[in-house]
Amino acid sequence: NTSHVMYDCDPKNKYKKIHDKNILDKLDKRWPPLTTTKFAGLRDQFFWQYQFE
Repeated sequence: NTSHVMYDCDPKNKYKKIHDKNILDKLDKRWPPLTTTKFAGLRDQFFWQYQFE
């Protein structure tokens, strides 16, 4: 993850996958991946990558 404000994103910043299970569980409860399975969403993180890049 990056610590930049989303409305002022630097296009050179890239999303880094989250590996901490506690953070993943919290994100999944608030923003579940609706187009994939829970397992694929947590593994691939396409939704969160889209939101943060």
